[in-house]
This record gives sequence, structure tokens and C-alpha cells, in this order.
Amino acid sequence: MTGPDQGAKAACAGYFSGMLLLLVLACRAPAPIAADPAADSGEPAPPLLDWSGLDQSGVIACAAPQERAALGPFALADLGPDWALQRPSLLSEGLDPVPGAGAVVADLTGDGRLDIFLPARSPCMLFVGQADGTVRDESLARLPQPGADCDAWGASAADVDADGDLDLFIAKNGALDRLWFNDGAGHFALRETGAGFTPHRCGSRSASFGDMDGDGDLDLFVARHHIVGGVEGDCPQGEVLPGRSIRPGDPNSLYENRGDGVFADVSARLGDTGIHGYSFLGSWLDVDDDGDLDLYIINDYGSLAEPNLLYLNDGWGGLSLAGPESGLALAIDGMGLGFGDLNEDGLPDLFVSDIDRLHLMLSLGERTWYDAATSLGLDPVASIRQRSAWGVELADMDNDGLLDAVAPYGPTEGFIGEEGTGMRQPDALFQQQPDGSFLDVAAAWGLNQTGNGRGLVLVDFNQDGWLDLLRPDYRGGPASLHLSRCGTAAWLTMKLVGEAPFAHARGARVTVVAGDRSQLRWLQPGSTALASSGPLELHFGLGDLDQVDSITVDWPDGRRSVFGAVATRQRLTITQSQSPQD
Repeated sequence: MTGPDQGAKAACAGYFSGMLLLLVLACRAPAPIAADPAADSGEPAPPLLDWSGLDQSGVIACAAPQERAALGPFALADLGPDWALQRPSLLSEGLDPVPGAGAVVADLTGDGRLDIFLPARSPCMLFVGQADGTVRDESLARLPQPGADCDAWGASAADVDADGDLDLFIAKNGALDRLWFNDGAGHFALRETGAGFTPHRCGSRSASFGDMDGDGDLDLFVARHHIVGGVEGDCPQGEVLPGRSIRPGDPNSLYENRGDGVFADVSARLGDTGIHGYSFLGSWLDVDDDGDLDLYIINDYGSLAEPNLLYLNDGWGGLSLAGPESGLALAIDGMGLGFGDLNEDGLPDLFVSDIDRLHLMLSLGERTWYDAATSLGLDPVASIRQRSAWGVELADMDNDGLLDAVAPYGPTEGFIGEEGTGMRQPDALFQQQPDGSFLDVAAAWGLNQTGNGRGLVLVDFNQDGWLDLLRPDYRGGPASLHLSRCGTAAWLTMKLVGEAPFAHARGARVTVVAGDRSQLRWLQPGSTALASSGPLELHFGLGDLDQVDSITVDWPDGRRSVFGAVATRQRLTITQSQSPQD
């Protein structure tokens, strides 16, 4: 499960005093928690065991499960007048907002409610969650230079200076990338001294945070493609590399966190191959289950420049390029990545978007994967003009215990604003069937939008145990939030609180066992989402189960916490503790 080097590093660090805390995560305030439906039937309720380090919200019943079948699984959210408008207050008269590709959903203000940050070419916007379920535009009060154009393609949230709040990295198009530091209450500022980033004005796409070297702080990979939209920058172009047909893409960057949110450029560890692809994102994943985070880079123009690239970590931040035998060096027009354990072998399977097709790379063990997309029904439908999929994800959208595949579609840059063949591509939501195949139900579920798809965030925004979908409309707008109507199926959501220097708990893996099945999740938000990131929590769908048999947490410091039977339909907070751990 966890490599020996990782455990040795944790021991050498000397950080692990083993403090036990109980944290309460309020799931709905001020509404009272509903009783367990089992009690109404006369059956005894599942036991709620008093586990140290595991705080339970209490069972939450769906108030109107019949509406899901009668009205449809999803409804467009009304988050108030500011959300409906989505117009920066200082935007000049006569100009329209120009949205970016992604979004961030997280508790940025520290009040326990989720907020929404929208990157944009025009001024970026921050919508702060309110007690009544709406959001309020507080961009002027909270963002640096709120009236200036953001030039942002994407964004990602992470606690880069280990002070307990979430900072924002802004991936910019034709301008300098920026790191905005949070004051703890959701007010952001750019430090005058900078953060150590290489001052290139390039076509940045996504920022992925992960603990590359096992020291507890968050390192950063910035994926770059090329500058779009007539914006001029000063990005190094480079010459055509041997064996390639086109000039290199804008250079990717790999940054090592030296503490307090100051970074050093260590891009040379990737070599020319890893720096010069046309990259949309790089994802930190423990692909070989050895306790450290590897880096998988998704590249466009793979047959002309660089294919997708897998870098294996030596446990201390040294990266070596995996060979073609992995099966992951896909020479495709790669754009997005989702991951999950579909075949229940304890290793991540990878869902990769492409033009004209999708790829589902199932693990065979021994650092090898094979493409099972077509055999399982994961194919775009040419008759409805599905062509270019973007920020794909794997998640359980109906709480039946099976991961589904979400794929937003949209035109490539050349077709935006035109009524050409690349326009009006409906999104897909592939529901996994009991036999492991997939069926696109987006039209039946009301999720077949035809805007300019790019990134997306799957998140339980209203905290009812059912995943909602935030979908930006790139360079079109506005972004839309689709709330899932709750049903009778069971679920668990979990927040993890680690120990310093791993308080963020990124890289942790959680296994839920119920009956003869187990489900595995990795806590690595913002590591796979295209230009986007979600909150630091995990979601499990659990079908008709009223309780699970056990929950196991493998923490990023190498230790393990195990909990016994727990009732479903709850929001849990799990805190690393002094209780006996493996």
C-alpha cells in the first residue's frame, strides 16, 4: 500500500505527534438532521459507533425522493441575482464578459460554505456562498485589481503556504501567471516579492498541486499549450525538436515548494520531452501504489509533437519517464483526464478525452494499462456531432456504487463564434451499467448542453449527498450549476484532516468496504480537473446500503486509520489521531 521510502521520510521528518481531534462538519444549518429512514420502518437503525477521529453528521434523509423520478435527476440552480448576471461591476459599458475555461469551487472564505471563483479573460469573479443557499459577487472586496482584465484560462485552489486557508493560482493566457495568497478570511493579495515563478507570458492552461518530494508542502506543475485569441506574449517558442513535425508548445513548468509558498523552478527534471508538449494538464497520481505521486501529462497534437507522458517518482521528487510499455504514451489530441478504480484492483484507471474518441485506460498492474473505451460503450456519437471532449471526470453521479463518466463537449478554438461543424456538440454523461458497460444518459438527465465546454467541477454544492455539476461556458458564458435532485440511494462524503506538515491530506487514499465490495478514492482535488478544482472532500455512492463495514484511510505520511461499521447518508470528518494506527 505505502512504499517504505515514504514511511522513512515521514519518520525522519519528526512531525507526527499523533494528536487526536474530533471536528464537526455541519451539513445543513440551521435545518435539523432527519431521522434514519430505517427507524420509520420499525427496523433498528445502524449503530453509530463512537470512533475516535471520526466525526459523524448524523443520517440525512432525502426530503422528496419522488421528485428525482418525476422531474428529472437535475435542475438548473438559482443562486440569486449576482449569479444570474455574472457581470463584473467595473466592466466597461458596452463590453461583454469573456469567461475562461474552468472554475474553482471551495470554501475560500473559511465560513464552512462553498464559494465559486470564475477565471476569465475579462475581470475574474468571486461568488461567496451565503447562508440562504445563494451566492454574492464580492469580487471588488476580495480580489486584487478587480477591475483589470484577468487574462485567465484556468485556476486552482490549494494551501501553498501551509497557513490553513486556500490560495488561488491563476493560469493566464499571454500574461504572467499569478499566485494570490489568502488572508484566512477570503481576501486575496499578490505578494510583491513574487513566488519564484519563471516570468513567461505564455498560454497556461491548468495548475496541478501535489507533494512531489514527500516533505508535506505542495509542489506545482503548470501545463501550457499556446497563446490563443490574438493575445501577444513573450513566451519562448523554441525550434522543432528531432522526430517532431511542429514547433514545441509553450514550455511547461515544474515548481518545487521551498516553504511559505515560495517556489523554485525545477522544470529541468522533465527534460525537453516533458517541457515542450502542447499540454492541457498534468496530474499528480500514485499510479503504481508505491506511496509517492507520479506525474501524468495530457498533451494535444500527440502525433505531431509529444504524446501523453507518464513520469514515475522515485519517492524523493526525482522523475523518470516511463516507457511505451505502460500503454499511457497515447499519441492523441489529449485534453482532459478523470481517474478512479473501476476494476477494483487498487490502482487508478484513467479516462482521457480526445478528438473523435475517448480512452478508458484500465490498469493491468505492473505499471501497464489498456484501452477499454470502445468495448465498454464509451464512444462519442457522430450523429449528434459529438467531436471534441474536454475536462472529463469519473464520479458516481447517481449513488449506485458505480463510477460514471462525465464528458463536456465543445468546439476547438477555430470554431468558437462560428456555426461550423465544431459547434453545438452536446455533453455526455455515461452512466455505468451493472455489467460494467456505459450508456450516455445526458439527454434524459437534462445535461446535454451545447455551449463551449472546457473544464467542469463535480461537487456536492448543497451538501445533500448527491453530486452537482458546475459547467463553465468558455468565452461564451454564463457558467451554470446543475443541482442533482436527491433520491433514496445511500452515500457518504468525507473530509480528511491530516497532521502537520500533511494537514491538507492531499494524496491520502480511502477504502470503503461494504459486504463483498470495496470502493477506493484518492484525495487529489485539482490534480486532474482541466483548468479547475473542487473542495477537499471525497464522495462515495452506496446504493441501498444503510451502513458500511469499514473505512480505511491511508494518510500521506504513511500511517493508516481503520474504522468499523458506520451508517451511510452522512457527512464525515476524519481526523488523524493518536489512536492505534498501522
